[in-house]
Amino acid sequence: MPLALALAAISPAGALTLARGGHSEVRLFLARDASLAERSAAAELSTYLEKCTGAQFPVEPEAPSPCPGPAVYVGPTRFASMRGIDLSATGPEDWVIRSGPGWLVLAGGRPRGTLYAVYRFLERHVGVRWWSPYEESVPSRRRLAVGRVDERGNPVFSYRDVHGLDGPKEFGARHFLNGDAADVPREYGGKIGFAMPWGVHTFYRLVPPEEFFSAHAQYFSERAGLRAAGRSQLCLTSDEAREIVTRRVEAYLDESAQGADEAGVPRPTLVDISQNDWGGACECSRCRAVVERTGSQSGPILDFVNKVADAIREKRPDVAVTTLAYQYSFPPPMNLRARDNVVVRLSGFGKRDFARSAADPSNAAFREAVVGWSGVAKHLWIWDYAVTFGVERGLPLASYRNYASDFRLYRDHGVEGVFVQHEYPVAGDLRDLKVWLWLELLEDPERGEDRLIREFTDGFYGRAGRFVRRYLRLLEAAQRRNPAFIDVNAGPADYHHVDLAFVTAADRLFDRAERAVATDPVLRRRVRHARLSVDYATLARWRELSREAERRGRKMPIDRGPVADRYRAIWIEQISLRVPESSRAAEYERVEEEVRDLLGDGAP
Repeated sequence: MPLALALAAISPAGALTLARGGHSEVRLFLARDASLAERSAAAELSTYLEKCTGAQFPVEPEAPSPCPGPAVYVGPTRFASMRGIDLSATGPEDWVIRSGPGWLVLAGGRPRGTLYAVYRFLERHVGVRWWSPYEESVPSRRRLAVGRVDERGNPVFSYRDVHGLDGPKEFGARHFLNGDAADVPREYGGKIGFAMPWGVHTFYRLVPPEEFFSAHAQYFSERAGLRAAGRSQLCLTSDEAREIVTRRVEAYLDESAQGADEAGVPRPTLVDISQNDWGGACECSRCRAVVERTGSQSGPILDFVNKVADAIREKRPDVAVTTLAYQYSFPPPMNLRARDNVVVRLSGFGKRDFARSAADPSNAAFREAVVGWSGVAKHLWIWDYAVTFGVERGLPLASYRNYASDFRLYRDHGVEGVFVQHEYPVAGDLRDLKVWLWLELLEDPERGEDRLIREFTDGFYGRAGRFVRRYLRLLEAAQRRNPAFIDVNAGPADYHHVDLAFVTAADRLFDRAERAVATDPVLRRRVRHARLSVDYATLARWRELSREAERRGRKMPIDRGPVADRYRAIWIEQISLRVPESSRAAEYERVEEEVRDLLGDGAP
């Protein structure tokens, strides 16, 4: 590199110019012993720097001696070590961004730290945003420079997962997800995965009634004096049942490890032993004695899981056994602790009001369970919900106001992992905003939620962002004015805040939002998607809204037919963006069926 160009790349005031006028002014070096994820990190950096500047940044292996000119170093390079950046003691997700005159280092622990350094750099210092699995923003810069930087960090929670993301798996990596459901590919750092029989409600997968009940009914719950297998559980004080579970867990771990080795991916380090997804806990005298001793139905479960965890520890010290604190096992036990190789996943199913934060008095039972289980389990995770099962689609709810405070509560009580269950890839309430906020706050719950909301609404909706924020304030005011208790089984009738005043005002705001971006088809599509849950709520609560209008002596201010037409059209727009082509025909049929059901008689 000519001397004049080298000097230009590090001025003024120590800034390192990466590109100018469509030409790169630095070289991009990758550690010679780079892992697959670190090679992906360098490729991602090269790709997005080119998208931003138009310049090409070919990735080169680091030379044995330092480069004489300006350079960017990715991964555990010799240069990073020479600059005092010691990666030997970093955790698997610790990341470092450091610059000096003529150099920039992006590095971290293995397997994901260097990737996270690159993604954090692209976000903070280049301005790249990955809004959803399908949409991103990359600024266009004639000159891209970075000043003096010395940043490091790691995610607050060691396990971060969102179910139902759909779309390209790289999106999860770019937002620091590492859980099983996110299914991040190995080349993007991989996932903390489950061995067979997979992730949850595994009692009957481990001891199938069709295989054992006829000859060994004693392996299953005693209820009202009789052993039962239908919608039941295991007898958790049965030594024979525990031996079967132990042998099968060991076999599943071996089989899963072999499959991982053959596929060239990391071996799973989690295996689940958890109650079936219904009631039916065993009432035999031995199980009742454990319940009485521990004060909770979680006692027999944890005692059983502890013993299996003890049995597999010597052979597989890298594996943790997961179980649930869920429904009847929700309260923590007394006089019993989880083994250090056991992970307890606490679920608020049926125990939470999702219209309010975990700190709200209405959620005292859930909050007390978090505190209680934190004293029982060294490794405590939360199974959180962004879905209600009493309704086919998401209805308007300002739950986004709870994410940061909930995650801080979890962190402050030693929670190590958070799994968020979401199931509506197209028709969720404010889906893109809410998913993006979860991901940002899962990584660091101290980020200001108001700043994040403004960042997303301005960046994703453009000139319509201010109207979307006004809609959010309208929604929050409606919940304060007409509070609703929204548990995991809430249906349309429970959303009392979605009243006539709310839907008519929301309708007007979204009309204005659409007009603000009428000439931009991409922004208009995004705004219309944000409107989808309001249209769904209008149709799903039409009877309640009509009765309210009648009580007030008013004519319905909204025409149901155009709302249904718009709802159908918006959903179809999103199908073309989010649903694989092979599945679109079925999804189109689903839309038509749902609209017919919402209209009742099939006509407006």
